[in-house]
Amino acid sequence: VDLKAYPGLADLSKDYLAGNIQGRANLTLDAINEAYEGLNHKVVAAIDYSSGSDGIIGSKDIKEFRDIKGKRVAFEHGTLEEFLFRYALEENGMTLSDVTPLNMDPESSAKAVVSGEADAAVTYEPYMGQALSESGGNMIYSSAKAPGLITDVLTFHSDFIQAYPGTAEAVIDAFFRGVEF
Repeated sequence: VDLKAYPGLADLSKDYLAGNIQGRANLTLDAINEAYEGLNHKVVAAIDYSSGSDGIIGSKDIKEFRDIKGKRVAFEHGTLEEFLFRYALEENGMTLSDVTPLNMDPESSAKAVVSGEADAAVTYEPYMGQALSESGGNMIYSSAKAPGLITDVLTFHSDFIQAYPGTAEAVIDAFFRGVEF
């Protein structure tokens, strides 16, 4: 097994879809979207879930989730952040049309709350904690309120699993031995 590190998810996904790598740590949402794009792959293990490290933060004036109505909310469109945001909106009886969306990556979203460019942001740690500290803002929704919604999985191309079933099992075993260590 050769491990390969990627600076961002876009390059990782591109290589995975192209078959340049056969397995990856993946978000459940991305695994589903990759299957919709025609990739024949399988989830072989759940490896982590978010219990508060992803969330929606607001400026000082945004004290509760419902306070975002009519406000500027920064999040990266078409990603897990949008998925979490839409889930929180639905839980609170709102839709995307109730806010002014700003398309920014998670780090820029957090910084936008600090600078005042956005009233709220969907982001994750460490950006979330830094922005809350710098802005004096508020955590208005956390992935802890949606257990299991954001789950990381290990996926492999189906043809790789068929050709090398022992390798996929060995990677799973090694991963969990590493976690235990």
